Amino acid sequence: MARLKAEWVTEEGWEDAYEIFYRALKKLTNEGKERFFAGMTPEGTKKATKDRNVLYLVYRSSDPVPVAAIAFLKESSYHDYRELLKGVPEEKVATFNAIAVRPELWGQGYARQSLKLCVNHLKFTGVNTLVGTVHPDNVASIKTMEYASISGSLKMSAPFTWTTPRGRIFERRRFAFQI
Repeated sequence: MARLKAEWVTEEGWEDAYEIFYRALKKLTNEGKERFFAGMTPEGTKKATKDRNVLYLVYRSSDPVPVAAIAFLKESSYHDYRELLKGVPEEKVATFNAIAVRPELWGQGYARQSLKLCVNHLKFTGVNTLVGTVHPDNVASIKTMEYASISGSLKMSAPFTWTTPRGRIFERRRFAFQI
């Protein structure tokens, strides 16, 4: 695999991030797996991404086109993960929201490598724990989380149902892991 680099998204990079999320969501929707993105639609990606997230774009060193976009929530959702975070101070926790890889690159390890790279960036800010949710059937995402965590530190909650603001219901599991 090519060497990767991650960049925090500034105003100029938002369109690239939207494009990656849009294409990934479109492919998942076409495959009947939209539940993996908890009800986000390709069309709704643009507003939700910019308003609620801090983004990284990940590039191959030799390619100006990003291979992945990773979103971390701006606001804390620490209270939702208390049962998995015993003893971890809130300021040490970041909330992972989503990762999207260009669909033509799926299955090549870019999600794992991209998340690991961004996790290394987060360590420099003092973060030592990542939390988020995942669909219980999304084996690829769960394996990506296992890869990015310190060995053996991934904790998963029991499945629960989550209702979107539009009333759609999705099954999710909370996770937390040390980075």
